Amino acid sequence: MATRAVAGLSVYFDAHCPFCQSCADWLGRRATHVPLRVVPSHSREAQARLNLPWLGHELIVVHDDGRFWVGPAAFVLCLWALRGGQSLASLLSGDILAPFAIAFFSALSAKRGGLSTLLGHRCEGACSPAGAYR
Repeated sequence: MATRAVAGLSVYFDAHCPFCQSCADWLGRRATHVPLRVVPSHSREAQARLNLPWLGHELIVVHDDGRFWVGPAAFVLCLWALRGGQSLASLLSGDILAPFAIAFFSALSAKRGGLSTLLGHRCEGACSPAGAYR
């Protein structure tokens, strides 16, 4: 991970997916070492700020300076932002464990509709059959 100062990060997630919402709620309650804002991808703010094809379909993290990360890279950056998460993020972004992090996040993302069902909810976001893009 970069060593320069991080002013703040915005995390954009599919708020129509109960699993994603649960993850965002959890992330929003954690202590971080950089300012971290959790924003629904379907919000006016997200629509106005981001013109990315993955918006609403993938986890996206945006630095205050405009740089962004999508999918597994965004997941690792979220870990990095958590207090005590830098070591794990560093391991998961290294040559040996990066493929594991990519596979884990990709599998989790692909199954989020089913995970929402396990939470007792019906997914109405991009993870639902009607909203799926994969």
